[in-house]
Amino acid sequence: AFCDYYGYRLPTEAEWEYAARGGYHDPYYLYPWGSDGIDCGKANCKTDAGFCNPLGLTNWPYTVPVGYYGPRGAYGLCDMSGNLWEWCQDWYDAGYYSVSPASNPTGPVSGTSRVLRGGAWDVDGDSCDVAGRCVADPLVRAQVSGFRVCR
Repeated sequence: AFCDYYGYRLPTEAEWEYAARGGYHDPYYLYPWGSDGIDCGKANCKTDAGFCNPLGLTNWPYTVPVGYYGPRGAYGLCDMSGNLWEWCQDWYDAGYYSVSPASNPTGPVSGTSRVLRGGAWDVDGDSCDVAGRCVADPLVRAQVSGFRVCR
């Protein structure tokens, strides 16, 4: 409803990953800042030491404001790893990528679950890499999901 009202849309899963890579495509890195390592100074997630919780919050969710970690990568986007899983417009289908176009796939035309990307404050850093994904029912709200819009 938000996207419709303001004339935006959710990114496709392919658009989201391309943006999250932040211009780093040769070689591919695990995280948007051009590295294969993650820490609480770059993303809000869980590490071996526990929750990052950089604001010292006493109750869940341990989220931070948009832009807390500042821009990363060549595209200057913020918070592409951790904090909240981000909804994509793609419906989930486990076999879709075996039959999808190689360039700019738009996802299946229907389904019951949608794809989320980027990880969240409550998952391990390896789930917050740019290839990490999750699926969920789009009618269910959670303290670990949010969205990013595009035109």
